[in-house]
Amino acid sequence: MELSLIICTYNREEYLKKTLDSLRFQTLDPSRFEIIIVDNNSSDSTKFIAEDYVKKHSNAKYIFESKQGLSYARNTGYKEAKSENILYLDDDAYLNVDGLESLVDFINSDEKLTIVGGRAIIKYPEEKPDWVTKPVVNWLGSYDYGEATIEVTPENIKNKIVRFPIGCCFFVRKRILDEIGGFNPQLGRIGKKMLAGEEFLISKYVQKNKGKIVYFPKIKVEHAIVPNWLNQEFLLKKTSFYGISDVHVHFLSEESLWKHIKYFCFRIIFLVKNFIDYFGALITRNKQKEFEVRLLLNFNKSIILTFMKFIFVPETNV
Repeated sequence: MELSLIICTYNREEYLKKTLDSLRFQTLDPSRFEIIIVDNNSSDSTKFIAEDYVKKHSNAKYIFESKQGLSYARNTGYKEAKSENILYLDDDAYLNVDGLESLVDFINSDEKLTIVGGRAIIKYPEEKPDWVTKPVVNWLGSYDYGEATIEVTPENIKNKIVRFPIGCCFFVRKRILDEIGGFNPQLGRIGKKMLAGEEFLISKYVQKNKGKIVYFPKIKVEHAIVPNWLNQEFLLKKTSFYGISDVHVHFLSEESLWKHIKYFCFRIIFLVKNFIDYFGALITRNKQKEFEVRLLLNFNKSIILTFMKFIFVPETNV
């Protein structure tokens, strides 16, 4: 078994069916990979859809995880995996037909490859709204840096050439999950709590330990957007949760007092810049720029407030 593909799902029956359909025609021989569907306590027809798929595909397995939270579901999935190579695919991510074959060839070519992020292009339910500009689309779940493979190094991140892979199409070696104890349950979506950062924490661990992280566009997904996500107020709320998650990742991955101070000071600087940019957009009546900056302002404000809670109320929970 060369690859274990894990799909964690919660009340997304319509999207799950399309995701599973995208796997039916993969060029990679089914004997070389398995599909593990982890139902995270869904109340819709997820179980019926998954079990029906399993009946028709001998390389598929259905698992029920009652403990609510994406990280719990992801951990249950990888512990059941037969392969040492783990690919997480969102339940609303539709994979290109040669994606798995391209990924397996790629990871087999280089043992140093530890984390691989697939290309994710947003699939809109209808036409893309005018307010979804290039700076906004990343907040929706895009991970698109073109058709060239790019190593995710600190320098490339700093120069905004690429960023850490996101969870919708996320490959990781099983040994890394064993080393770090899996995905941290303090992070990751829990029901309607739009927390994130669980795969970000793992990427930071890999980077610290000199592992190789790569953006690999030959595995590509169309990342479907739920219609109510195309709402500005919803997206602003989401950036607040991202800010909370970012602080948790920071404190879980860093122990140095100097790094805590540096992190906080940089965020204060970013927040001040956000305010300046926001007032500039108001003065020039640039509505698109105004919303782009509001997202960043909301994100950094959430970071500052959460950071202060961590300092003054150390037992703070998400």
